[in-house]
Amino acid sequence: MKKLEFFLPRILPWCLGAPEPLVYQALVDSASQFCEESTCVRYITDPITIIKDVADYDIDLPVGMDLARVMRVWYGPDPWAAP
Repeated sequence: MKKLEFFLPRILPWCLGAPEPLVYQALVDSASQFCEESTCVRYITDPITIIKDVADYDIDLPVGMDLARVMRVWYGPDPWAAP
């Protein structure tokens, strides 16, 4: 993965006078939005045991990863596509 500094020469000419911390945050926000909208980063969790009358479950994700969308759910041998 490239360091954020790699992208500064491509960005700073378009936002003269912008403080570097703001540019860094914009880079992180842009990368996060790209990953969320493109679904290019996917993670398959370990199976979760379901319990009758329980609707909410915690999903363990790697450090630094946030859940944007559930793409597919399996119950038994059959996958269910998310809407």
